[in-house]
Amino acid sequence: MSAFDPGWESDGVRVRGALAEPSSPARDQRAQRDAERRAAIVAIAKDSFLDKGYEATTMSEIAKTLGGSKGTLWNHFSSKEELLRAVFDTVASAFPGCMATILVTQRDIREVLTRFCETFITRISDPQAIGFQRLVIAQADRIPEIARIFFNGAPALDRAMLTDFVGRQMTAGLLRSEAPAHAAGMLLDLCVGGYHNRILYGFDTFDADRAASEATRVVDQFMHCYCAIPDVS
Repeated sequence: MSAFDPGWESDGVRVRGALAEPSSPARDQRAQRDAERRAAIVAIAKDSFLDKGYEATTMSEIAKTLGGSKGTLWNHFSSKEELLRAVFDTVASAFPGCMATILVTQRDIREVLTRFCETFITRISDPQAIGFQRLVIAQADRIPEIARIFFNGAPALDRAMLTDFVGRQMTAGLLRSEAPAHAAGMLLDLCVGGYHNRILYGFDTFDADRAASEATRVVDQFMHCYCAIPDVS
C-alpha cells in the first residue's frame, strides 16, 4: 500500500494523506517538556485565581512567577479566559471517572445514590472547591463567561451522568417514570442546598460525618418522591 494512503502505517506512525516522519526521542522530550510547562502554568494560575480572584490575576504576573519569557505563557494560552478554562478543566478532570464508577455499580439503588451524594457533597465542599465557587459567584454578573466555563465543566458532567443513571433505574422500574433530568436535578439541588450552602457562605466548616449524614437525608427525601415500590428502609 502506498505511503500516501490515508490508512497506511509504518513503525507505529499513522499517516493521513502524506508521508509522516517517525517519532524521535528529541521530539518526544520536547512534547514532554511542553506538557510539564503547561501543567506548571495551570498550577500557578490556579493559586493566583484562588488567592487574588479573577480580575486581580494578570498574565504578566503568572509569566513572572513561571520564569522565562512572556512568550512561553502566550504560546500555551492566548488569554486569561482560556487559562481559567484550563484551570477548571484540570480541577474537574479527576472527578467524573470516580462518579461514573459509583453509578455503574450493581448495588442497591439507595446505597448507590447515598454514596454518590456523599462523594458529591464532599467534593463540592472542600476548601479549594469552595474557593472556586466563591470566585464564580463574585464575578458572574460582571463576567458571565466565568460562570459558563465553570458550569460546563464538572457540574454539567455530573448532571449528565446522574441523569443517565436515573433514567436506567426508571426503565428498570425501580424509580417512578418521569423526566430523568428533572429527577437528577432535584437530587443535585438537595445536595447543594443544605449543609453545603452553610459552608459556602462561611457559616460552617466541612466535616466528613456531617457530609455522610446529609447524604442520607438527601436520598431519603429523593426516594420518598421517586421510589416506584414501597420504601421500607
